[in-house]
Amino acid sequence: MMKKVQFTSRYSQYFFLAPQLLILLIFLYWPIIQTFKDAFTMQDAFGFGSQFAGFDNFLFIFSDPSYLTAFKFTIIYSFVITLITGSIGLLLAVQANKVIHGKNVYKTLLIWPYAIAPAVVGVMANYF
Repeated sequence: MMKKVQFTSRYSQYFFLAPQLLILLIFLYWPIIQTFKDAFTMQDAFGFGSQFAGFDNFLFIFSDPSYLTAFKFTIIYSFVITLITGSIGLLLAVQANKVIHGKNVYKTLLIWPYAIAPAVVGVMANYF
């Protein structure tokens, strides 16, 4: 049976929670708020000045035929790529679970890209 942790102060448990909340605030909530703020403002080319634009930015972008075409192709591309990669991943996972000769070699080759990529990045970092 595990011993229950007893905090000496009634606020000491919040000190353990504070770093996580701070990380969430800085890396999640701050960018979300900044994105919404930027979406409703018009900034000059150098980013020094900005003025409130309201929904004009959205009206401009959604009335542009080039944007709508790009948006349509992005949705189609995302759907097709997700379908293809999901199917390939499922097929490889099913094959990895079958009892076949050389199963361990197959599993090793299947996981190899996850092991090689960090090593390649490490070697490439030496050149920069």
